[in-house]
Amino acid sequence: MKNIFSILYAVIAVTLLSVALFSDPETGSLGVSVSEFASVVAVLLLASFAFKKKAGHAYEVITIEDARVIFTNAVVAVYNQRVPVTAFLRSFFPPVYSRTKYITVGVKKGTEKVAVDVLRGTGPNKNKKTLAKELTMLPPYFNEAFNVNELDIYDRAFGLERNPNDIADIAAQSAEMIMDITDKIERAYELMCSQVLQSGVVTLVNGDTINFGRAAGSLVDLGAGNYWGTTTVNPRNAIEAAAEYLRTVGKAPGSVYNVIMGSAAYNAMINNPVFQNAQRDMMKIDQGEILLPQRTSLGATIHGRISAGMYLFNIWTYPSYIEDAAGNQTPYIDPKNMIVLPENPAFVMAFAQVPILINDPANRGTMGGAYVMREYIDQVHQNHVTEIKSAGIPVPVAVDQIYTAKVVA
Repeated sequence: MKNIFSILYAVIAVTLLSVALFSDPETGSLGVSVSEFASVVAVLLLASFAFKKKAGHAYEVITIEDARVIFTNAVVAVYNQRVPVTAFLRSFFPPVYSRTKYITVGVKKGTEKVAVDVLRGTGPNKNKKTLAKELTMLPPYFNEAFNVNELDIYDRAFGLERNPNDIADIAAQSAEMIMDITDKIERAYELMCSQVLQSGVVTLVNGDTINFGRAAGSLVDLGAGNYWGTTTVNPRNAIEAAAEYLRTVGKAPGSVYNVIMGSAAYNAMINNPVFQNAQRDMMKIDQGEILLPQRTSLGATIHGRISAGMYLFNIWTYPSYIEDAAGNQTPYIDPKNMIVLPENPAFVMAFAQVPILINDPANRGTMGGAYVMREYIDQVHQNHVTEIKSAGIPVPVAVDQIYTAKVVA
């Protein structure tokens, strides 16, 4: 398109120059004034055409409408919304790192057996401890990238006049993009944690699943007549049953547990008349009393502490959501569910090695860790690419230390 306008530009100039050269001032067929005028216009057009490109820059003519916008419009404020990542569920899974493609966890289930006395001279009781199971898995692999030359500031930073402030802006935008795509991966890990805690099965977008084999006794549906919306049902009974399971089957130490409730489950509990009649032990507690890694700054809400049977329970809700490609939002915790965990369950967030080139100098020293960043120039497509890679999976090593119940119809 630019070449067409350049050709037209030259044709007009040559036509006017022809008028100037070949008009007859003696006969006055075009008139002297026309000839002189055409000469001046032709020279100006050819001169401007000749100097249209200089110093390595391409100059373009813009319309008056475009020019009016440049001189009459200014951006006075920018609202750049960045939603922080919540990591309440991740806080139950402390990170561990491996420099291998696969990760393996071994589970040795403990007992609470009591020693039996023997008759003197009959010999000892023989004891043994075996590895109950060993689980090897390939963590899911995440690779997010962006092109630096597609950022908003790129055209200005590398336009007609380079401004140091523009170069600084493109660096700031790159850093913001790195944080944004890292947040996307962090939300994927938080979603995996919610799947482990609610079903024990991590479902990946590519169709794979990782099943951690949760026992049927840890996945409970109270059923009709026992849901908390029934006015004669005591919600404390289900909460106490969860603690009994964690203490006896999961061998969780201590007597204080965390209860994470979905919105419908929490509302059903506090509106239940049986629960309300015994609400005297529901109290507002000091945040300093809960010396846990999963604090309210990670997106959760602490509502108080209740007792049920011989146990104490910290009551949490988690008002955080994930957003799909269509913009639909889904809470991390099913509104109808209740999840009960020990204070410090034996879980890990395991990170494996991401695929890299062995001889790539850019990746030296970044073999292990949660994230690996890589930058490179795509000479074929003229792109400056930045990649963020990660390969992690939440692993409930002590899988029996999770109890999930559907408590609302």
